[in-house]
Amino acid sequence: MSLRLFSGLFLFLSCTVQATDPLSDFLHELKSFKADFEQTLYDERGGVLEVSRGIVHLQRPGRFRWEYQTPYVQLIVADGQSIWIHDQDLDQVTIKDFDLSTQNTPALLLSSERPARDFFTLQALPDSADGEQQLKLLPKSSDAAFSSIQLLFKNNDLSRLHVEDKLGQTSVIAFHHPQRNPSLASTLFEFVPPPDADVIDGRE
Repeated sequence: MSLRLFSGLFLFLSCTVQATDPLSDFLHELKSFKADFEQTLYDERGGVLEVSRGIVHLQRPGRFRWEYQTPYVQLIVADGQSIWIHDQDLDQVTIKDFDLSTQNTPALLLSSERPARDFFTLQALPDSADGEQQLKLLPKSSDAAFSSIQLLFKNNDLSRLHVEDKLGQTSVIAFHHPQRNPSLASTLFEFVPPPDADVIDGRE
């Protein structure tokens, strides 16, 4: 699974998530977020399929810019009403409605002001070997494209995301140089398709 597509179970120790959890703590008073990321896609046997890198910008509520820079160039932009997916190699732009009922992608999860519990069952996990707080999210919707999201936090910063799809593939997204509440230009969350691009408008 790859975020360019808007993308077994692990043994874990489950315990009750309290009213305050590391995701709620991270999102508390979060207005914007910026970080470099490295995304590694693993197959169901743990073999590496692909490594990609880029930069992410978030502005709550409902705005994000997820930009893949290597090994392919792809841009996903949301302004709270529409989502544009620009695949530079294909010279194609896909436009979708921004629908909070599709809160089953990490970018939408982090940029929304709706509580995660509206869309997920939350399960606390033991701290990682590196001392990261861990939280597992299981989607309540049967239409979700993945089976679970695991979030890891270090010093109240989001350090990693593990997204497991229904085929057993896992995307591990590591965030580097995170910035909390940076000043972001509004133009980051605007997108105009290139004049020669093939535009597929799926908005209703």
